[in-house]
Amino acid sequence: MAIEKIFIHTLGCPKNEVDSRAIEYFLKDSECVLTLDPREAKIIILNTCGFLKEAIQESLEYV
Repeated sequence: MAIEKIFIHTLGCPKNEVDSRAIEYFLKDSECVLTLDPREAKIIILNTCGFLKEAIQESLEYV
């Protein structure tokens, strides 16, 4: 199976940062390759918050 490059971007609260780090560790343990450049990525994970209107708006603007 080909290993795809994955980009993770986090928006929202500090809990989202913790969740994204946990996802990163899981992916690294699964021998996935992470990239800091979304243009290199075959898979993009966008971790956002949907509890506050401001956070929802920020997420929509990012996308």
